[in-house]
Amino acid sequence: MIGVEDLVKIDRHMTALMSKPSGWGDDLRLAVSSGFIRRSWDAQAAPQSVGDVIDEIDAMPAPDIHVTGEHAWRSGALGVVTTTCTWLQIGADDVQVIRVYTNHSGQWLCEYWQESRYHRPRA
Repeated sequence: MIGVEDLVKIDRHMTALMSKPSGWGDDLRLAVSSGFIRRSWDAQAAPQSVGDVIDEIDAMPAPDIHVTGEHAWRSGALGVVTTTCTWLQIGADDVQVIRVYTNHSGQWLCEYWQESRYHRPRA
């Protein structure tokens, strides 16, 4: 049976795909459900499908992500992983990534990916 530690490992893999290792786009497509949606911290941005996410990641340099915290929760076929990190490309702001996973016939797939950006005051 999969535990929260396993969900964190799955989520770490999702984060690692943003560094664009060989085959990352195909791996991302295999890791998400058919109804997958990503929402950006930018309220003006439209929700994104997996194809939109791949296009966006492909167009940018691989982000330098430093994870500062991970928390997971699981109940039955539903799991949530929250990761707090800093992306050096956007300054010193923290980003919280929440990913919701569901179990599809034994395979955990990402259904929803939400990012929130926490602005730090500048001195």
